[in-house]
Amino acid sequence: MGSKTKLTPEKYIECYQKIGSKAGVARKLCVDERNLRRFVKRNQDKINALMGAEEDESSALSILQQAMLPEEENPEDEHEEKINPREYLVPSEAKVDHSTNKTRLKIGIIADTHLCSKQQQLTYLKDFYCRAYDAGVRDIYHAGDMIAGVDVYPGQSNDLIRFTEDEQVDYAVECYPKVDGVTTHVISGNHDLIFVKRKGGDPLRLISLHRPDINYLGQFSAWVKLANDCSMYLLHPDGGSAYASSYKLQKLIESFSGGQKPHLAIMGHYHRRCYVSERNVHGFLGACFEAQTDFLRRKAVQPVIGGTILDIEFTDNGSIQDIGVNFRQYLVPKEKDY
Repeated sequence: MGSKTKLTPEKYIECYQKIGSKAGVARKLCVDERNLRRFVKRNQDKINALMGAEEDESSALSILQQAMLPEEENPEDEHEEKINPREYLVPSEAKVDHSTNKTRLKIGIIADTHLCSKQQQLTYLKDFYCRAYDAGVRDIYHAGDMIAGVDVYPGQSNDLIRFTEDEQVDYAVECYPKVDGVTTHVISGNHDLIFVKRKGGDPLRLISLHRPDINYLGQFSAWVKLANDCSMYLLHPDGGSAYASSYKLQKLIESFSGGQKPHLAIMGHYHRRCYVSERNVHGFLGACFEAQTDFLRRKAVQPVIGGTILDIEFTDNGSIQDIGVNFRQYLVPKEKDY
């Protein structure tokens, strides 16, 4: 344990700019993190002045605002190391235009492939890609956690086949399914971004640089325009799962402001499959391609392995007229599928 250093606004700013997280600053200065947060609150004006920060409510990336925001605790995830978006600079949500003038569109929906986990289901993932292609799908949307990460939860090292960022990136570049004509559009999740939290590179950005068929949309979430009057929201959230599979999905749909709702909402993270239609929003949990780990067993979570093909029919003005849902489930997990 290092010697305790007198905490001043200048010292806080100096450490934060080098370390990039409140937890790291607290460890460096040997102070309690809660006391650090109170100190920043008391010295808000001086820190503002020293940093020359502009009071702009839309600037969610200023260091002061990151330090001021309280961190939420979730008892369901008390043993899992969280990726807190406030602990490093997170880009604004991406808004991309993949719109089509066609009256019919087929897309694939997947999540939580967790490559480099001993429980990965790579054979089934490749099978889903082939089946999706045969069904006419040319774009597959991935709702986060492409790779397994390292030390996301206690004991994870026992569940891995690759143990560093470089090894996991190389494995994904080489082994992630590649089908000519199919593009994977992916956001990153908490397992992917554990390396960013530890001051590494963004692994999905690195993967996409070496795989032209993988299009990285950004961290945690993205908005995708599918047609003139049809948008889709991809999200990899935080927090533990609820008793009812639909609960988190329904809460997300309820949270959208009127006039700003997507037409499709896709969530990863929970390793479950669900479809609900609320407030004219079609909501999906993306299931996963990872069998049950010891960690999930301790959490009493039985993952659902598989992916979804959506067959969307549009009206002349580009809104959803009809949507067909074809979920491909793989009931018997494969062992040592790596």
